[in-house]
Amino acid sequence: MERTLSPQEREEYGRAEGLRRKKSYQEAAASFVSLWEKVPRSSIGWRYAFCLRKLNRGEEALRVSREVVLRFPDDPFGVSEYGWNLIDQVIKPAIEEGNVLQALPAAEELWLLKPSDLLCKKLVLQVLRGARKGNLWDVALEWSGRVGAEMFSPASPLFEGKLRISERGLWFLVRSRALLEAERFVEARHTALEGLKIHPGDLFLRRTAALALAGTGNLDGAIRELRDLLDSPGADWYMRADLWELELRRGNFGEAIRVLCEVALKPLGDVFALEVQETLTRSLLALGRHKEAALTVDLMESIRKRNGWMVPSRILRLEEGIRAALPALQQPWPSHPSDHEELFALCQRVWRDVATLGMEKGFGRLGNIKAGKKHTFITREDGKPALFVLLRDLPPDCREGDRVGFAVRPSLDKKKGVASVQGAFLYRAQE
Repeated sequence: MERTLSPQEREEYGRAEGLRRKKSYQEAAASFVSLWEKVPRSSIGWRYAFCLRKLNRGEEALRVSREVVLRFPDDPFGVSEYGWNLIDQVIKPAIEEGNVLQALPAAEELWLLKPSDLLCKKLVLQVLRGARKGNLWDVALEWSGRVGAEMFSPASPLFEGKLRISERGLWFLVRSRALLEAERFVEARHTALEGLKIHPGDLFLRRTAALALAGTGNLDGAIRELRDLLDSPGADWYMRADLWELELRRGNFGEAIRVLCEVALKPLGDVFALEVQETLTRSLLALGRHKEAALTVDLMESIRKRNGWMVPSRILRLEEGIRAALPALQQPWPSHPSDHEELFALCQRVWRDVATLGMEKGFGRLGNIKAGKKHTFITREDGKPALFVLLRDLPPDCREGDRVGFAVRPSLDKKKGVASVQGAFLYRAQE
């Protein structure tokens, strides 16, 4: 049982609380610590910890608030103060460093204390963000299932002049992806579609919805949704890799290799590029394009050499297999430039040739590139009608008026709702 405060202690408590409310945390903390040492009451302890937290004395605040909770586990104010300190000092730093699993024991401890709705929401969001970042979808599935979407705000916060996904939208995003990874495809699609009611244009929710549809067996529908997604600004290379996989599963190998070449032609970091190029090499071999596969292997080894990375044994075995197959095909191992950039340019030409096999090709001049516009047109040298092209499909070095090479790909004029064409696989051409 807590001891009753003496009149002098009550006066000191009132003075300290007045200072705390005025945000004079240094003076308030000095009074509260004196009281806490003499009369360890929950109402004094959590207020002392609160002042320490506001003074950025986080480790002390965590220690004091933990002591308060151990002594007075039924005080919701003590639990709340301990929870904020636990998030600030343990859970959030671990998650920011990518150590989600390290943060989970503290998160579980706080959850079992039955914190307030506000603190609970903060805790779950921290875990979900960390689980998403670390691809820990089993963790995301468990924690997203502890609360419903209604706990979170549907309002999109403004950050640096741009609207970000809402808390509720994030719950839908992480929950749907976790369900997808757990192969609960029907639930995953339903959850993603519910999220799209709040954020209709979110690419990640749209991607999950399409992949979940594929998981139910509707490959044609999933491919249509992914192709529509790829026409949206911000669509990334791995979404094209999704399309490649679905085309492969549908048995449309020619289209699958075309999509994969298109991914390889995109600007990628070296780590992602190696992943794509390894898959592309194996696909080229399946297509019987051994020389093109050999060049891609050379490029992968060049990337690793440039970064000082070892060549994995699986790549060495892949190279050995190609070298063994080429003599039977009466083909030598292709020669390539020693300069990395020249080798990369050569591979790009090879991938472009494979990707555009059977497609109409040509040359032309890039038209006006206006601020705020997402497309332009190519004036074709063969005199055919100008060709629509999305700016995001242009190589980085292309400018208005440049001569470019292109392939013609079927498309859809969304405004008119009719079949159309657009420029694809563009590259800067010599004058």
